[in-house]
Amino acid sequence: MDVHMAVLLLAYAAAAQDCTLVDVTGQTIACTLIGRHETTDLSKCARKCYDKKECVFCDIKAGEVQPCVLYKPGGNERLIQSGYEIQRQASPKCRKMMLPE
Repeated sequence: MDVHMAVLLLAYAAAAQDCTLVDVTGQTIACTLIGRHETTDLSKCARKCYDKKECVFCDIKAGEVQPCVLYKPGGNERLIQSGYEIQRQASPKCRKMMLPE
């Protein structure tokens, strides 16, 4: 294998482990609350969500004791109108979190 091929292979492997947060503010989504955490850091909150297989949405609710909230889709427990959707890529682990700009 030549150097160029090795570099391309490594770049592909690294890209496959990215995950992205998509801002879903303004959308009304039926979901079920599945967890809360004390962090106010969006990337840490997203990591908590990513690590729970059923979690798809997360948000930071300012002023709450446990501001990081995690949701799974479906259910009639609540509707979220702000937050972020976790988009998982091919890899089961997310090494680099792509936050919305």
